[in-house]
Amino acid sequence: MKAFAGIDLGGTNIKYGLADPGGRILINRSKPSHADRGRNEILKDLEECARELLEYAGHKKMKVPYIGIGSPGTVDTDKGKILGLSPNIPGWAGTGISSRLEKNLKIKVHVGNDANLMAWAEVLFGAAKGYRNVLCTTVGTGIGGGVIMNGKLVIGASYSAGEFGHIPIVKDGKKCNCGLRGCLEAYAGSDNLIAMARKEIKAAGAKSKYQGSLEDLTVRTILELFKQGDSAAYKAIAKQARYMATGFVSVIHLLNPEAIVVGGGIAEVVGADYTKLIKNALDNYAFKDALKGLKILKARLGNKAGFIGAAFQKEEI
Repeated sequence: MKAFAGIDLGGTNIKYGLADPGGRILINRSKPSHADRGRNEILKDLEECARELLEYAGHKKMKVPYIGIGSPGTVDTDKGKILGLSPNIPGWAGTGISSRLEKNLKIKVHVGNDANLMAWAEVLFGAAKGYRNVLCTTVGTGIGGGVIMNGKLVIGASYSAGEFGHIPIVKDGKKCNCGLRGCLEAYAGSDNLIAMARKEIKAAGAKSKYQGSLEDLTVRTILELFKQGDSAAYKAIAKQARYMATGFVSVIHLLNPEAIVVGGGIAEVVGADYTKLIKNALDNYAFKDALKGLKILKARLGNKAGFIGAAFQKEEI
């Protein structure tokens, strides 16, 4: 039997596993990435993860066609090399992942951008299965994205497609962590969600269910308050959803997707209420014809999407 091996490199953890051709997970493992150790140590860890997967597959008499890896940053998918900076992995730019691992492992190694591969996983096996024109996003401290058009993952002329979080939504607006101003990420990312929630809780005073220090407020706490019916938390999340919708409009008008998949903690916890907030905002922002049949969906694969997408990055719908 054939098995697909994927590794998802993150700033905090490396997630890796094997799946059968239908996307059923056979093994699913994780280890700390200790990203501050430098590229050589990270490459050693990636090689170790790959060997672990290949050994397991060998014992089970399964054939692995290639190792798939997802990495932050701009990735030259033809050479398996990191081109752009990865803020959470110092010194990662310029790393030739495929060349190093193929030499040592004696197997083909394919590398792609992590957000793109998460999107690919959702189209193959997750919320967007059955759709061929899709935008997938994940919302956390940053906002990542991937675009699938006509059943193909869009990489772009210089491997930079899908940077949804850096669509400008406010001219000369807030400074983003990327160095630009007015990016969607600066308004809809978790840092600004906390700032908006602090403002709403302060305005609500004693009416808010949160009576702790505003400096201690976290996204997790905001989501718990939302579930408890706190009006201040609701207003903050509703505003964040409107910012997301503002970014979505640009993609909807440009590409006219069939579905938009939203992942990350907010979508996971708030669920249908969150996608409804986005849909309601889109009804006010976008052309009606562009919204016909459009589905706003919550991601299904969670933190497994990265290594699943990596494992199947050379497969087709």
